[in-house]
Amino acid sequence: MDEAPEVRQFSFWLGPWEVFTPDEVRVGTNHITPLFDRRYRRAPG
Repeated sequence: MDEAPEVRQFSFWLGPWEVFTPDEVRVGTNHITPLFDRRYRRAPG
């Protein structure tokens, strides 16, 4: 049974990685930075 797209979990890279063209020319760097909602922080300890 297929799950609805909104309940699927994806794995992805966090942090920077270099981006290249199909000709293997470096064109830049992409970054994925996790964002946190302060309402969901755990209490210290």
